[in-house]
Amino acid sequence: MVPSGHLRLDIDATYVTWDERFGLRSEGGSLVEEVEPLGWNLSSDALGSDRLPGAALTEARLRTLFGNPNYRFNLGSTNHLLAAHIRRVPLGFRLGVFRWLTVGASLPMVQRKLDSELVYTPGQANAGLAPSASVRAPFMNEYGNALAEARTVIASFCAVDESTPECRTGRAVLAEGDALLGSLATLFGEAVFFPLEGSAAGQDLAGRVEEVRTGLSNIGVTSFTAPLPLGAPMDRAGFDSLVVAPVFGATGLPVEDMDALWEPGDLEVGAALQVLNVTPRPADPPGPGEAADSVVGPGQDSGGGFGVRLGVAGTLRLGTGSPQDTIREFLDMEIAEGQMDIEVRAFGGVDWARRVGLTFDVRYGIASPVYVRRRIGPPDRGFAPRPPLETVQWRPGNYLEYGIAPQLLLTPELAVGFVYRSLSRGADSFAGDVADLAALSLETDAEVRSMGVDVRYSSFLGGGFPVVARFGWEAARGGTGGRTPKTGRVRFGASLYWRLWGGG
Repeated sequence: MVPSGHLRLDIDATYVTWDERFGLRSEGGSLVEEVEPLGWNLSSDALGSDRLPGAALTEARLRTLFGNPNYRFNLGSTNHLLAAHIRRVPLGFRLGVFRWLTVGASLPMVQRKLDSELVYTPGQANAGLAPSASVRAPFMNEYGNALAEARTVIASFCAVDESTPECRTGRAVLAEGDALLGSLATLFGEAVFFPLEGSAAGQDLAGRVEEVRTGLSNIGVTSFTAPLPLGAPMDRAGFDSLVVAPVFGATGLPVEDMDALWEPGDLEVGAALQVLNVTPRPADPPGPGEAADSVVGPGQDSGGGFGVRLGVAGTLRLGTGSPQDTIREFLDMEIAEGQMDIEVRAFGGVDWARRVGLTFDVRYGIASPVYVRRRIGPPDRGFAPRPPLETVQWRPGNYLEYGIAPQLLLTPELAVGFVYRSLSRGADSFAGDVADLAALSLETDAEVRSMGVDVRYSSFLGGGFPVVARFGWEAARGGTGGRTPKTGRVRFGASLYWRLWGGG
């Protein structure tokens, strides 16, 4: 709470960083829940349909064609070193209208940064980028024309006597040629990746084409000479092209470092009410710990007795910020959500023996729905498989956060504390006319438990100029969810007080 008649200006700088997440994935039919690198989606010893779903359909067709259920693409090995950083500087004020009522507003300025290094090694790759339309068109045209010529030749063989060896052999060659041409047309029409020349699958396909070519030659059709186009070896530039080109239904940003401009977050307005204060105090500055941002600190001159404080607050988050472009950016950093939230809060503290205390803070947030455009796909894939971009109604899950901060007053001005915080968020819900709508809600619930320290200097406690300076550090120690960041957080802040009227 802010003393009545006082204006408090707050400047806080928070730096959040993470390169790991509390992951959740399926391996061999079993659910694996463990801390995994943030770049896991694009890291693989044998990159294939496990990371790039654009490979799955072609893989399935080749397995059927080869009669090999274990065939899979290997596009080489990748190691994606990815770290995310968010700098947040809320600028706000609080006004003590009465001793029991404080109102205020805050606008955060936010900057996002990515450190991204993708190491790609062809290694034992057996597949690459599928041949382009301009490369495969001459082959397909020549193949089709040769089969048309063969039909004329075979018709002449069979016109006299269909039981002749020439007629039977010609029809067998034609049937084999038609079947292979149909399979290749289907593969070329949908493939993002294709077997490389020299790979076992490439040799198999080329061998089948040669069998058809030989059969056509044996019946006098020699116009089919074009070689089978196979996959082009992929390098780093080729890998980047998968992201920036609309291969997967959306044009993404390159897999590289990003240093965004400062952006405004969501404007917040709110009010706090003091419910209980059994210890009269000359002033009410905030105490240690981000979790107790509006709670007085321990050890103020209360005669060495026992004090209890309790307050309630409400905050309206207006959704004025610009939501992140999650259609092109494949890491959601949640700088602003573009919809209105309502947050209710209870806070308070207990002091005893002049130098020891404990503060607590409990927050519960309720989100309103908003219409957004999303890529439809499973959460464990860096790229959704050729998804349409759909407009859906999104309601973020409600959240519950509580923090507890035992504190010790080292001097009349300086206090240190240990902070324990728990944040849990329910699953998001979506509505819309989308076939795989349920996939959007997967791994959107989250739970994080963090611990840290807090140091705060308050001139109120020593009778000096009314200023409060604070430093805090927290790190996530446990969590669940699948995409939940395992963050570290550093906070610097200061609050300046001015008396506008009255005596408090």
